[in-house]
Amino acid sequence: MTGYAINDIPAAYQEQRRLIKLPRALMGGTQAMRTAKEAYLPKKTAEDAAGYQARLNGAVSSNYMAKTVDYLAGQVFQKPVDYQPVEAGDETVYNQEFFASFKENVDLAGNNLSAFSLEFFKDGIIDGLSFILVDYSRVNLSRAEDGTLMYTRDDGTVAPKTRAADVENGWRPYFVKIRADQVLDAWVAVEDGRERLKHFRYEESYERADDDDRGLNRKKVSRVRAFWPGVWEVWEIEEGSSQPALID
Repeated sequence: MTGYAINDIPAAYQEQRRLIKLPRALMGGTQAMRTAKEAYLPKKTAEDAAGYQARLNGAVSSNYMAKTVDYLAGQVFQKPVDYQPVEAGDETVYNQEFFASFKENVDLAGNNLSAFSLEFFKDGIIDGLSFILVDYSRVNLSRAEDGTLMYTRDDGTVAPKTRAADVENGWRPYFVKIRADQVLDAWVAVEDGRERLKHFRYEESYERADDDDRGLNRKKVSRVRAFWPGVWEVWEIEEGSSQPALID
């Protein structure tokens, strides 16, 4: 596509972001509504800047939005979220040992399944939809001549990627919660009568220290994570720059 950039946002997703701004501002209460200024508190005809600022500073928003979201989420999550084994014939498709550990830290950030699900549900109420990406630990994989799945160790040697190797190295799937206003694009195509996700792209941001991790000089960095079947990319955009760079 001519002029295409990895951080481009199609019109439909630009509109989605526009619609999300109001409920997110309402969730932020008085301060968020004041920060939005004329977006939600229009300036009156012939009102000077000082008069408008005084009216803005005195405006108060009663946060019924947040109270409603908390109430609705509380009704759904009165009990902890848990798994139910899936039966396949006479066998239970359910690794109890794995899931007992997984549900205590589903996102590798310390959130158990209930806490993660609660925040995911709230995002869905506020924005109308929310996303969970199931990611996996970074592993350098290859296939042996006999088809065995192998992984490369830090010292360059290779070994079979077994369940024991997963446990030893801490490799496992984990959840990534993605808000609707992070999504840049998603594309679904119909193949053999079934819808298949062919592309997904979202953005995230973090602060990076530029002084040997002492944290005294920090800058905001945006990243775009893009996925296609069998392919993924990570792009980075530093604060003050508009040019994304492929980093992984």
